[in-house]
Amino acid sequence: MWNFTTGGEVVSSPAVYDGYVYVASYDGWVYCMDVATGMPAWASLVGGQVQSSPAVVDGCVYVGSGKQGLYCFNASNGI
Repeated sequence: MWNFTTGGEVVSSPAVYDGYVYVASYDGWVYCMDVATGMPAWASLVGGQVQSSPAVVDGCVYVGSGKQGLYCFNASNGI
């Protein structure tokens, strides 16, 4: 069992894809961790409070933010 602390509240559900877990936080970041160890793989700044649950499709992580935007990140590197 592992724990990962973000810089803000997490109110959405995580997404799990290809051995990684993705979570969005009120601190404006989307985080990716190894599902087995909890070790961080990457984090990408979206800005604004991110309340939506990430969705992963075909290697892309989609998340909406409080800055009225929809963002897409590469699931493997966060770019």
